[in-house]
Amino acid sequence: MERVLTRRRKPKTDKKQKPFSTGYNKMLDGTSALLSELSQFFSLYSPFWKQWQKYKFNGLSKIDIYVLNALIKNDFAFQPAANKLLYQRYDTLCAVNAKLKGNYKDYQDWAILQFQFLIINCLGFASIETAYKKPITELEMHPELKQVLQRFNCKTLNLLFKKYNDKAFREANLFGLILLFKKECNNQKIGVRFKPPKTNKLNILRPTLITNKVNNNPFTQFNPSLNK
Repeated sequence: MERVLTRRRKPKTDKKQKPFSTGYNKMLDGTSALLSELSQFFSLYSPFWKQWQKYKFNGLSKIDIYVLNALIKNDFAFQPAANKLLYQRYDTLCAVNAKLKGNYKDYQDWAILQFQFLIINCLGFASIETAYKKPITELEMHPELKQVLQRFNCKTLNLLFKKYNDKAFREANLFGLILLFKKECNNQKIGVRFKPPKTNKLNILRPTLITNKVNNNPFTQFNPSLNK
């Protein structure tokens, strides 16, 4: 009887997954670094974000706003497994980051105006003329807000707005105080909601700046109540 020779089959083994390519790993590292940078820069927008995202001239598309709100919801966390999601894609994040940086000066000008409106809103139109000349420590305002205003190192609001112009307010240290004032207003649930009186008491605070920006686009279009 002839002997039949058969080959032994090798036992099946699980195929090892191929490691990520170097290019893919670099892309993930780049996305993580970009998210960290974006989170840090967005902190300058954060106090005013609720209003800024509704502002007609913020330079952002609906997709940009969606991406930023998704990132806020997820604490700007890096999610490697979700790299195909719109708010985790490197190219999308680059575009949003560039827009925030490109629009930053316009945002600052808008925020500086909101800062002045917030002060008026806190004091009320009835008392703005006298309050403008009062020591900041004696203003009828939440103590936390007065503490922030005192850090501008001016005795009164009158002196504060004579000492600093828009260029000065855009400097990091002063703009940081404006953001802090807004944060405290958010904590106290104080917003920019008022109707300017028939007599233009807005001229009391920074007459040239406020009057021009209230009467001309685009600075007041985000809030229809300012145009009534």
